[in-house]
This record gives sequence, structure tokens and C-alpha cells, in this order.
Amino acid sequence: MKNLSQQDVGSEIMTRRVVTAPPDDSLLHVSELMERHGISRVVIEDQDKAVGIVTQKDLIAFLLDDVSPRGMDEMKASEAMTTGLITAELTTPIQEVAKKMVWKDISSVVIVDEKGMLAGIITKFDLTMYCAKRCAGIHKVRDFMSPNLVTVTPTYSVFSVVSTMRQKNITRVLVVEEALLGIITLADLSSAGAIFAPAKLVRERRAVSVKGLIVPAASIAKLTARDIMTPNPKTVREDDDMSEAAGIMARNRFGGMPVVNAKDELVGIITETDVTRALASPSQPQRG
Repeated sequence: MKNLSQQDVGSEIMTRRVVTAPPDDSLLHVSELMERHGISRVVIEDQDKAVGIVTQKDLIAFLLDDVSPRGMDEMKASEAMTTGLITAELTTPIQEVAKKMVWKDISSVVIVDEKGMLAGIITKFDLTMYCAKRCAGIHKVRDFMSPNLVTVTPTYSVFSVVSTMRQKNITRVLVVEEALLGIITLADLSSAGAIFAPAKLVRERRAVSVKGLIVPAASIAKLTARDIMTPNPKTVREDDDMSEAAGIMARNRFGGMPVVNAKDELVGIITETDVTRALASPSQPQRG
């Protein structure tokens, strides 16, 4: 019998075709890369070495903090990127990769070869796929779900939603009005990133597309949670197998799902972070 951390290594699950951009690339292009490839981060690479990373969280935070009148096309990736990357080697056990993410509170680990060159990346999505394939019968959703729900009403302004997410340091909120109506994630926000740097839009009287809506620059402040949420999110039950929930998340590219009990009452949320915590757990069972 071997422990999962001894049996499986990061190179087996890492994403080898990493989406990268140079440091002087525009934030607009970085945002477009995320949306085009359905990813939540772009590695910033200089001369084949990873020098930083821009995540959806980095993007939104930078746009909110920047007080210049520039548009996203005038902002550089190097301004918003996180440096001091956490890396791992090709032979690092998967459980150790998960532990790095939990301990450092990060959502990805860059994998480097023996020369320190970029070889791939492991994200919480990769760990979620691994859990779906290899961890059946180990944990229930209720074992690692987050019971402390953060909710907003559908009339919350988009800017209040972002403020709540930053204050709570979370990547998604549930939209609730008596019943669950929708979910708002960083992906929803970053796809409409231009609204968080509106000075240039207003100056040029340009409209912006938000969730298929064409919004005049002067009306950006009127956007609400209902406008940007993903409606009718899929749910899982608290007594479902963690690997089943992970499978649903992986297949649908969900970063998290609301959790209900046997009475269909909202009791929590299960996210890729929770799956990562499960894989990093010292209670991870032995498997052959």
C-alpha cells in the first residue's frame, strides 16, 4: 500500500501548454487570453522563465486600486502581476503541491525543470480533476465544504459585490432572495473588467459589453448583481462523494458549487480550494 503522495507526482497532472504573456503585454490582452482559453491566470514569461503571474483576482484588484485615467489597453501586465512565484519540481508529489497551495494561500504552482525553466503549471482545477478520477470513496462533501456562506441580494451594485468579495477574501458569492438565484465569480467579474477602469470609457463615450448587455459608459454605476450573475447554479448535496462533486466541477469548469441538504436547504459551498484542502489533508487515506 502506498500513500497517494508517494505514488503520484505533479508532472502526471500538470498542464504543459501554459498560456503566457510578456511583461509589457497589455492587461486588456491578458484579460482576453483568460476569456479565450477559459482560464483564470496567465503566466508572465521573460526569456523562457516565469517571472510572475496575473490571476483574475490580481486583475480585478489592480483595476480597482488604479486611479489613473488609463484604459486596460494602456496598462501593462508587469504592473498587475504577482512576483515571487511558488514553484515545484516535476517529481514533487501531488499531496505536497496541494499543501503548498494551502499553506501559501495560492491557486497555482508553477512547475520547473532541472534548469529552472517553465515546464508546466498545476492549478486547483488540475487537482480537482485528479480528485474526480482518483479519490472516490475517501471524503464526503460535508467533510470539507465551507458552511459560512457569503450572499448578496440581486439589487446589490456590482461594485458592492466586488467590495464584499475583497473584504472577505473570497472568489465567489451567492445571489439570494428568499431562494438561491445565482452565483457571481471572479470569472464573471474579469470578463467585464473594463467597467472597473471606466474613466477612459466615459471620456470616449464608449459602451461596454457585460454578460451580453451593451452598457453605455454613463450607466456602468447602475449595474447590479442580477446583471452579472450566472443564474440557476447547479448544486450538490452535502452527503455526496467529494469525487462526484469534483467531477461535476471539472466537467463544467465550475470553481465552486452551492451545497444543499436533503431538504434542498442551502447549507454551504464546495470549491476547488476545499478540494485542495482535502488532498492536502494529513488524513488522506492510504491507497494501493
